[in-house]
Amino acid sequence: RGSNGNGVAGMGGIAGLCKSLAREKTDLHVRAVDLDPPDGAQAMAEHILAELLAAGDEVESAWRGGKRRVLHLEEAGLPELDGAPGGPRKDAVILATGGARGITALAVRELARRHACIFEIVGRTPLPGPEDPALAGLEDEPDLRRALLELMHGAAPREIEAELRRIVAEREVRATLASLEEHGATVRYRTCDVRDTDAFGALIDAIYEERGKITGVIHAAGVIEDKLVSDKSRDSFQRVFDTKVSGALVLAERLRDDVEKVFFFSSVSSVFGNRGQTDYAAANDVLDKLALLLDARIHGSAVSVNWGPWGGAGMVSGELAREYERRGVALITPEQGVARLMDEICRGDAAQVVLMAAFDETREANQTAPAAGRA
Repeated sequence: RGSNGNGVAGMGGIAGLCKSLAREKTDLHVRAVDLDPPDGAQAMAEHILAELLAAGDEVESAWRGGKRRVLHLEEAGLPELDGAPGGPRKDAVILATGGARGITALAVRELARRHACIFEIVGRTPLPGPEDPALAGLEDEPDLRRALLELMHGAAPREIEAELRRIVAEREVRATLASLEEHGATVRYRTCDVRDTDAFGALIDAIYEERGKITGVIHAAGVIEDKLVSDKSRDSFQRVFDTKVSGALVLAERLRDDVEKVFFFSSVSSVFGNRGQTDYAAANDVLDKLALLLDARIHGSAVSVNWGPWGGAGMVSGELAREYERRGVALITPEQGVARLMDEICRGDAAQVVLMAAFDETREANQTAPAAGRA
């Protein structure tokens, strides 16, 4: 991670995995220890022994020059704008992964409202054509489901649900692209699975060839398939991990040093761990470490945003939202999340930022409470 160790970003995922594993295997002593080879074999052996005997509850630690280091969160206010509004210029080229849906859609819509620049949107969902007239005007999912039952007579329930999800996804893509254009932005949607490193790398090269630059990046691609590590398959782990990490590593390799802002959408699971999310925590931890490396290389800044769970957007289902409520975990509202992201885009100065919501005394969701962690 930068000045400590060999700077191999992919190794950062080990700490995130261990943090989630520690929450699942509470009877185990789980540690991720970052050692510095120049300290020498004898010193590193002593450091490992010290970790084995340590009584603290930190899962992640690092040793350098004989001194132990751990990460702590601290509340971090935002710097002043110095009078001039921040944010991208009208000729800025913004590359956003994660499709024109979910949190990505909210982010680019607000950016377009404030700064009508040029957007290159990358998603797995193929660019949708016109919708079936028989379904037009049916907004509620129960109405859509009933219409699909008639149109797809004899289809299995899972086929009906898959078609329903496809229609809803395509509608969100259309709405997002239309919104960007309504705000005066130039937008192009490109279909690409960011796990295909060759295809994604070629896409980045093509944008540079056609636009001449990439000013900013929002890397928000991600999937979750939560299961305890004892029940998780290799294929599932790889799918969750690669969706986050493969695209991020391609970006780090292909982006030129003149890029001004790079945002990785990470998760609090990489900071605190979360049961059932060893894969997701590992992937996001790589993004956290990669942001630190990239921030030191490019002329602009790279930021990993460790988001808490969102309500009404993102990957939190209704069932999961109820579970978060039971556990006392507040959800970030779309309005709060977008507002804080715009703050970071305009005037943030940390390479890693944790953004979570908190409940006030009446159990109403309070404003997001930021904390910045620096390695």
